[in-house]
Amino acid sequence: MECDGAETLRLEELRYALNKVLDNAVERFGPTVSLDGAGQYWNLPWDTAYAFDDDAGLRLGVGDTIQDDVAALQELLQAQSPEEQSLSFDLGSLAELLRWLAFQDSPRQQNQRRAGVTDEDVLRLLRQEWRRPPPPTPEP
Repeated sequence: MECDGAETLRLEELRYALNKVLDNAVERFGPTVSLDGAGQYWNLPWDTAYAFDDDAGLRLGVGDTIQDDVAALQELLQAQSPEEQSLSFDLGSLAELLRWLAFQDSPRQQNQRRAGVTDEDVLRLLRQEWRRPPPPTPEP
C-alpha cells in the first residue's frame, strides 16, 4: 500500500482499516457489547476541536449518551437514501461509538472487569471517600 504522506485521506483505506479494527473488536468482545454502565460522555465539539485559527476557547461539554449513539446507528442502518442521512451527525455518532469501544479495551476497564468492579462501584467509593472527614493532624 502506497503512502502519500499527510496530504490526503483515502476513504477506501479508512474503510479497510475500520473493518480490521472491528473484526478485532468482535474477536475480543464477541458480536455484541453490553451497554451496562454506559451513559453520557465528555464532548469536545468538532467545530472547536479542529478550529485552531479561531480563538473560540475550549468548549468541553457533556455529550449525548452511548445509547443515543446506538439509536443513531440504527436510524442510519434504516436510511434508504443519502438524503435521509446527515454525514456530519452520523460520522460523529459512529466516532463516539468507536471511542467508547476503545475505552472498553482500556487498561482501566480491563482491570475493573477482572476484579468485577463496575463504574458505579468506583463512583460510590469515591463519594464515600469525599464524605469521610480528614484524619486528625498530629500535634508537634
